[in-house]
Amino acid sequence: MNPDLTGIVRAIDRLVSSQQKGPWDYIAIIAVVLTLGFLVWYTIETYRLRKAAQAQTTETAKLLTEAQRQNEATLKLVSAAQRQNETAITPLLSIKKEPPQPMYAASRPKIQSHLVLRNEGQGPAFNVSLDLYSAHGRELRFEHGSSVISPGEARELTFDLQDGNSGFIGNVNELYHWISGGVLPDPLLVSVRCQSASSTAYTFLFRFTPSNGILAVLLERMHSLSDIDPHEQGIEIHG
Repeated sequence: MNPDLTGIVRAIDRLVSSQQKGPWDYIAIIAVVLTLGFLVWYTIETYRLRKAAQAQTTETAKLLTEAQRQNEATLKLVSAAQRQNETAITPLLSIKKEPPQPMYAASRPKIQSHLVLRNEGQGPAFNVSLDLYSAHGRELRFEHGSSVISPGEARELTFDLQDGNSGFIGNVNELYHWISGGVLPDPLLVSVRCQSASSTAYTFLFRFTPSNGILAVLLERMHSLSDIDPHEQGIEIHG
């Protein structure tokens, strides 16, 4: 045979042999294809799970927001109910000038009127007290007879002025002259404190000042030391 032809045949045999693959080569190819398919499936499933988790997180945030809104609405309702309950038992203290008591009218004709501390509210006032005025060596004490004042009940106010070593028990006329004469400041501010049946503390600030020859009493402010909004009132009372 021609040597040249023999060389060509051998080259062709080697080329065919190099193109032929064994069983393990096919197994490796199948394994690669399967692995690639698994990675594609895993990527798709991971994406779907991430999207589902994001959707669930968004929905959970909406639910939490709605729950918070409902809680705030519930708190407002509870607060409103507390206000209504407190209003039903709130004491409302006033200081008024009233005509002289009959038992004093004949024996003390110069007394035109007397001051009373009255509970105008719907609930009783407990631990009622009037602040002591003290300045420049003078002390003014108010006496009202009881630390509990029921709704509609009134207590007469008396005054005890200590000026140095001297003491004076006065009525509304003396109080007028003490203020107008400069013994006490004009206006004279007096705080009345009490508690409701729910132990809510209240403070009523009154202003005493001479006006047109009489003692005018003005309720400057009513303040509650609870979560109820403070109330402000101005009521001028003339005898």
